[in-house]
Amino acid sequence: KIFGFTVNSTTGALTDIAGSPFDLAAPSPGPAQPDISEPTLHPSGAFNYLAIRGPAAKLYGTTINSLTGVLTQTPGTPYDVGFEPGSTMPFDATAKILFVATNSAPNVTGGEIRTYAFNVGVLSEIQRFPTLGDRPMMPFLTPGENFMLVPNAGSSSLMVFAVDKSAGVPTGALTPAMPMPNSTYATGPAGSNPFTILYNRRNDVLYVFNFGTSGPPPVTPPSIATPRMDRSTGLLTFVGTSPVSTAGAF
Repeated sequence: KIFGFTVNSTTGALTDIAGSPFDLAAPSPGPAQPDISEPTLHPSGAFNYLAIRGPAAKLYGTTINSLTGVLTQTPGTPYDVGFEPGSTMPFDATAKILFVATNSAPNVTGGEIRTYAFNVGVLSEIQRFPTLGDRPMMPFLTPGENFMLVPNAGSSSLMVFAVDKSAGVPTGALTPAMPMPNSTYATGPAGSNPFTILYNRRNDVLYVFNFGTSGPPPVTPPSIATPRMDRSTGLLTFVGTSPVSTAGAF
């Protein structure tokens, strides 16, 4: 189910949209306890996508009525999207390409980025690109969209792709930014579980947040890795003490 709300422009209060929550056709077989990704709103505001995470993951699409906010499942969805897709799925700046991080098979080091062409709500798969790690999480496009960084949570590593813009805009094709094995970087010790990235435009430093693990031993506490990116090559160089402990717990 998807819940929808209207927002009071003065107070910010939320009110249920008529018909909310909206049912999605359940996949068969479906997970016993489905884990739903964050909704991804197309920049047009007319379409929405979300993934049911877990084994045999599915990607749903809906149209959004601009007057009422009512959601309608897009015909042809859900799409198969591998296993354990990441929790966010970005569109590129042209709003024509969607990037989905997922695993090619369960419990293997088979992380990949799947790229999809968008056409009036319909997604068509373009290609799949290995992330050289396990459980890729939240793909991050750098300003200018010359590079994509992908945290591999299950491998405690960060993959750097160069974004193909041979046509002047992203084509949906990705290549490792540097010759192997220099396109992946450890974000900390085993069990660091990197999951999201912030980017400092002033000095090109990335803040990679490691979720850590709670057990069984050894326990890896949460931390932040601090690589600096070369804007021309995508090469990362860690600055200061990295990772930095957040003095917290999983």
